Amino acid sequence: MHASRSRTAVPVTQVPPNGTASTLAGFQVEDLGTRQQRRFNALRRHIDEMLACGWQLTRRSPLTLRRGALTCHVLHGMIVSDQVI
Repeated sequence: MHASRSRTAVPVTQVPPNGTASTLAGFQVEDLGTRQQRRFNALRRHIDEMLACGWQLTRRSPLTLRRGALTCHVLHGMIVSDQVI
């Protein structure tokens, strides 16, 4: 997965002085560049690998993965399970 450029609109009074920006409808648009916006990248990669191995997402809150009789939940940035994997 590649990082894409993203932009965010913030009120003019909240734009940091070092950001490149343009004005749009009373807001200043700051270019965030290729800075990663997501957290827990290693966790996301691990979940992608689990999905590739046949795990299925069965619930969004809390994120729940299931494969056969095994169930895992993603809580506070960790994959937890009652069963031994």
